[in-house]
Amino acid sequence: MKVIFAFFLQKRTGYMAMVAAINRAIDEGKKMYDPRFYSKLTIDDIVHIFRSDTVSTMPLFEERIHVLKEVGDKLIEKYDGTFVSVLRKADGSAMKLIDLVTNEFPCFQDITFYEGQRVALFKRVQILAADLWMLYRGEGLGAFTDIDSLTMFADYRVPQAMAYFGVLKYSDNLMQKLRNETLFQSGDREEVEIRGCSIHAAELIVNETCKILDSWNQPSGGLNSVKVDYFLWDFRLMNATELDVVPYHRVRCIYY
Repeated sequence: MKVIFAFFLQKRTGYMAMVAAINRAIDEGKKMYDPRFYSKLTIDDIVHIFRSDTVSTMPLFEERIHVLKEVGDKLIEKYDGTFVSVLRKADGSAMKLIDLVTNEFPCFQDITFYEGQRVALFKRVQILAADLWMLYRGEGLGAFTDIDSLTMFADYRVPQAMAYFGVLKYSDNLMQKLRNETLFQSGDREEVEIRGCSIHAAELIVNETCKILDSWNQPSGGLNSVKVDYFLWDFRLMNATELDVVPYHRVRCIYY
């Protein structure tokens, strides 16, 4: 009983806090899964739904309202009010799903420019595809035959884990900025480089690990960048205190 009680008292942060807040709202009778509901939410609604047990508050409330309305309105207008219709149109392809979502919902267009070149990082839309693949265990609506085509999801926590393991190494100048908690803007050179290098590093991890397993006559177990990302993200979550010795890059993203 004490263990169960302690579990419910555990404080969540970041993404897990958002998930907990949404689950709490659903338990309170709010249809957070229905675009006809969440597309009509106001700032006051969002502030209440994502209320914290601490003095901390979720950032970017107005931007989140914009995203909810954009996604909800499009689903109602074109997809019978359900994302299932989008999944069916993707027809078993994660890459087709990414094309559909980024074309239909501009808030998913994680695109920037680096040295004059257009760079599509597509963090959130790839998380969407990968989470659906995992949720459905690679079957049914999540039976994506091209899941290996996804990259890792270039954010700020996975690069932190990579730096902890020595996969990434920052210059002294960049490391000082990270230690000073410099707030980068989305698209800043350093931010794009960290995210881009983490994508490349994940591909190298997959390739080298598969070579090692092959030399041992062991199967790769379907290793891909999605699984590498999940492992590193979970490792950081489970070892947050230990990884705090490595600073992570802070960035404020604007969705529109």
